[in-house]
Amino acid sequence: MEEIEGQVLKLICHSRDGVLQSRIWKEMGINSRQCSRIIRKLLDEGLV
Repeated sequence: MEEIEGQVLKLICHSRDGVLQSRIWKEMGINSRQCSRIIRKLLDEGLV
């Protein structure tokens, strides 16, 4: 797992009521496409 993926996973895990992708990409400094790819990878790996 890449560092940014771990950071996104950490943000998701610390958000009790879920988190919008727009919040993730703004806080992580990535674009919406990168965010979608990271989340898809985390979903495929069963982490979220």
